[in-house]
Amino acid sequence: MTEDEKKRKFNTIGVYLTDDEILFLDHAADELHVSRHAILQLAVRHFIDQYKAGDATIETTEKTVIKKETGQ
Repeated sequence: MTEDEKKRKFNTIGVYLTDDEILFLDHAADELHVSRHAILQLAVRHFIDQYKAGDATIETTEKTVIKKETGQ
């Protein structure tokens, strides 16, 4: 951990993954001799770097929200 990282405050967040995704991460972590946590940090930080550089693309779908009229 760098001195800069030691000075920053870190927070936790939850990520929903399928059982298969978790098993894959665990397998990769075992092969790389690192923790699942280390892989997730690397993946998130890589995405942030790519996004900041303007190189991140994510396919999205548009959702329509219909508000129900309430009789007042």
